Amino acid sequence: MAKITPLLLGIGGDSGTGESTCAGGIYKIFGSEKITNINLDDDHTFDRAQRKTYCFTALHPAANNMSLMGKQARQKAPQEGPAEMAGG
Repeated sequence: MAKITPLLLGIGGDSGTGESTCAGGIYKIFGSEKITNINLDDDHTFDRAQRKTYCFTALHPAANNMSLMGKQARQKAPQEGPAEMAGG
């Protein structure tokens, strides 16, 4: 039996740069049953005006609630072994 290795892929970018479009293409290629999506758009610490004031982009760690992001990732992580995580 072939070994199945899970793949972690992160897509990041400023608003409107096509992250959702890219993710949609990945869903079409692999199928939603093999993907765990963790959307971090709602985890920003600052709104757009505040980020502009502080000269942060939405990608700057200080502009995001990293603790909440980690908690959400752990909650969504599959509890099965590697083969099941890859959809096998």
